[in-house]
Amino acid sequence: GLELAVIPAYERKELVAMLGSLKKKIAEANKGSAKENAEKAKAEGLALAAAAKAAGLSYVVGLLSVEADAKIVEAAVTAVAADAPTSAVMLLGAGKTACALALVPSGLQASLDAKEWVNEALTLCGGKGGGKPNRAQGAARDPSNIDAALAAALAHAKAKLS
Repeated sequence: GLELAVIPAYERKELVAMLGSLKKKIAEANKGSAKENAEKAKAEGLALAAAAKAAGLSYVVGLLSVEADAKIVEAAVTAVAADAPTSAVMLLGAGKTACALALVPSGLQASLDAKEWVNEALTLCGGKGGGKPNRAQGAARDPSNIDAALAAALAHAKAKLS
C-alpha cells in the first residue's frame, strides 16, 4: 500500500490527503444513492400493495428491482405495512447479498408464521432467517437464486392464506 511506498514525505502527505478526500466523496455518493434507492423501494412496495389490494389478496409479496440491502427492504416493508395493515407482507431484496423481511399481522398469524415464511423463501438462496411469528428477517450470501426465492415466498403465502 501507500504506507510502504518509497516516496518523499511531502508527496506522501499530499497523496494521503487526496485519498482521504476521495473516500469521503465516495461515502457521500453512496449515501445519496442509498437514500434514492430507499425512496424507489418504498414506491415499488406501495405499487405492489395496491396491486395485491386490487386482486383481493391478503398478502403482498415482491422482489424490489432496486439494489436493496436489509435497511432498504425494511423501509419498503414499513411503508407497505402502514398502507396495508391487515395484509401479510414479504419483500425481498438483492444486492451483494439477498435479504427478506416479513410482517404478519395478528389476524393472519394463525395461518402464516413470518419466520417459517422467510426461511421457506431464503432456503433456495442458501440463506436463513430468524424472528417471531409476526416479524422475521433473513439473509443469504448468494442472490443469484432470488427469483426462485420470490416464487417460493408467493407459493407459501398462497398455500397458507388461500
